[in-house]
Amino acid sequence: MEIFELTVVRFLIVGGLVYGLAMALLVLLVERIHMTKPRASLVVLVLSLQVSFLLNHYWTFASVPAENFIELAGRWVAYCGARAVPLAFEQAGFVFLVRRRVPYLLASLIVVAVGFAFVYIASAAIIFVER
Repeated sequence: MEIFELTVVRFLIVGGLVYGLAMALLVLLVERIHMTKPRASLVVLVLSLQVSFLLNHYWTFASVPAENFIELAGRWVAYCGARAVPLAFEQAGFVFLVRRRVPYLLASLIVVAVGFAFVYIASAAIIFVER
């Protein structure tokens, strides 16, 4: 399997795993802790960003390891920066859909799916590349 195909498959696996964990946390925050849906969604998006970065760094793009902590921190900043724009759109989209009576779990699925392509392209082309 080519390295491109392998990273896409791994990226999808990481995305699916993180999404599953995020949905479980979203349900917990909304149904058990009674947090508002937009606030719970924001908490979940921020936490899933961190888990996603770590899994993508150490597994999806493991063929391009960081040489030191400074490079790792730089990649983390770049990853968070690359996710900032889609994250803002995801949060706005989530609020928009929920206010239009779309079930919150479906709204979350829709906004995460839309951001997937942008995040993969930024990760593969900019963040996890050999310098």
